[in-house]
Amino acid sequence: MSNRSRTIALVTALVTLIVLTGCNGLSGTHRPATTDGDTKTAARTTIDRKTVRIPDGKPAVVFFFSATCGSCLAAGKAVVKVHRQATDKADFLLVDLDPTEPRTAIETFRARIGDKSLPMVSKGAAELAQAWQVTALSTVVVVDAAGTVTYRVTDAPAADILAAIDEATKQ
Repeated sequence: MSNRSRTIALVTALVTLIVLTGCNGLSGTHRPATTDGDTKTAARTTIDRKTVRIPDGKPAVVFFFSATCGSCLAAGKAVVKVHRQATDKADFLLVDLDPTEPRTAIETFRARIGDKSLPMVSKGAAELAQAWQVTALSTVVVVDAAGTVTYRVTDAPAADILAAIDEATKQ
């Protein structure tokens, strides 16, 4: 095998690994949150040029995604379902983790999950992911009113997100 062939094979394998890991293709496990209390309130400008503060006096559901992540679509739909049922209990924010995605791709994703009104940010996404220890796409984080992570799961079902909001409300 030539050096060029080995290099191509290695790059292909690495890209495949990154994509599978990023979309949680290698793991179906859910990771429970830690409540370390060091998360700070974050103010961000949405793609619609509105300022949002998460959290803002009540729990918040934050969904980390990429428009090209297949498993993010189902999880995004679960977040939309929860949004429709718990708008009065929690704030919601969608966070695009791919800084190279054009706004049109992000808007298309938002339309595909069924709610074009949910606030969405892309700038500063890496900082939010780091602050709330998000390591995979399609991750839902629930923070209480103080900004402490109370729930962190990849590919979370709607019922679990609703239960996490109720739990964060009690904190």
